[in-house]
Amino acid sequence: MLSGTPGELPLPLWRGAVMALETSNDVPAPSQVGYWLRNWAAKGVLQELSGLMLARPRDYTPQIVQDLHG
Repeated sequence: MLSGTPGELPLPLWRGAVMALETSNDVPAPSQVGYWLRNWAAKGVLQELSGLMLARPRDYTPQIVQDLHG
């Protein structure tokens, strides 16, 4: 991630944007995606967005899907 680097987008560029998160086949744990979202919220990014689209990897195991839905 570019967080905390010169490559990080300034907050005003997020205003009105739609963020699309697609993890490809990396298959991060749901908790890891939660950490990403929490960090963007703490930086004020999520508050600036007009929308958020999430896609889960198709290779999630039944156990990961159960963890995802609690």
